[in-house]
Amino acid sequence: MTNAAKYGALSCDGGRILIHVGLQDGAVVLTWTEMCVGAVPPPTREGYGTIVIRTAIETQLGGEVAREIGNDGMVYRFTFAQSLFISTELSE
Repeated sequence: MTNAAKYGALSCDGGRILIHVGLQDGAVVLTWTEMCVGAVPPPTREGYGTIVIRTAIETQLGGEVAREIGNDGMVYRFTFAQSLFISTELSE
């Protein structure tokens, strides 16, 4: 959230963040979408926070990180094995 407020969608008027978590092909996919039409220039490099997140997800969790940048914002997609998560069922 800090980077979004300083450099991303929350730094421009009308900027929004959408977060979605779902299952796809047996994996948990967390999608972080920042929307801010044209007001924020794309990054020229990966910052420290991005490097830390990417390294932790890929090396410690065996997951994948994908980033797409467009004119209206960016999308990060984090994919993890479903087995990393504990499932609980509610009972009456």
